[in-house]
Amino acid sequence: MEELGCGQIKKLWLLERIGPVLCELCYVLLEYTRTAVFVWMLLEGIHLHTSIVVVFPNEVKFVFFHCIGWGE
Repeated sequence: MEELGCGQIKKLWLLERIGPVLCELCYVLLEYTRTAVFVWMLLEGIHLHTSIVVVFPNEVKFVFFHCIGWGE
């Protein structure tokens, strides 16, 4: 078996320390984007419903949809 160099040992130690934090950060980002996709789908459905059903369509404010979709 090959011996590990000092640089490789430092990388393994750093990965062992930062790995769980990086994993948690990726999981949070995954859940945020998954939720944003479903909210955008809901908002697109509301937008299509209002543009088809309403006889006299008003200007739909996309800023409102943008704020809800991205959670701002």
